Amino acid sequence: MQPVMAAFARINDDPERLRNAYLKASRFTMMLAVPTCIGMSLTSDLIIDVLLGAKWKEAAIYLQWLALATVLSAYYQPLYALALAINRPSIIFRLTVVELCARIVLVSSGLYFYSLMGVVAARGIVSVIMFFAALLTARKIAGINMAFEMANLWRVAASCAVMALLVLFLRNQLVGSGLNMLIELGLTASVGGIAYVAMLFALGVRLKNQL
Repeated sequence: MQPVMAAFARINDDPERLRNAYLKASRFTMMLAVPTCIGMSLTSDLIIDVLLGAKWKEAAIYLQWLALATVLSAYYQPLYALALAINRPSIIFRLTVVELCARIVLVSSGLYFYSLMGVVAARGIVSVIMFFAALLTARKIAGINMAFEMANLWRVAASCAVMALLVLFLRNQLVGSGLNMLIELGLTASVGGIAYVAMLFALGVRLKNQL
């Protein structure tokens, strides 16, 4: 985000260029974060087995849902860079206070009533709250329509949906194949990554246009 903030700072006197740059930065951030989180969720059992061993297999369910719970968190990062670039650190302070209060209330309640899965669910709710807070704040400080922001991400969502379906199909086909966990993880990740990039390309997304 440091190069992004520097880029924002150079054009902060041109509202139209700043809006376009912010939309590109948010889209590119989610292009990286969303498939990573979804991929981790879909292969959580393989990841746990490869990194921690079979004795930790019960932890896979937590990684599966925690990865999904944090999928929207990355959207806040470009807004953070934008607020600092236009010299509005007070915005970051207010959003941080909102996030802190939400975490204290929801995570504590989740842990008390539903144990670890309650904490994971609370983390997901906090991510959703901060996502919409970022959308509203971007509209306020950069004049970006919320519907336009959401439309800015539809190609990422569609590509991730195709990736997820293909990964689920592949994993179903590999059940009982006897493949080594590391090999299965590498194969699944490779196929999912190729499918994601191919779908982005098919939808007209080019990396050079995102930078």
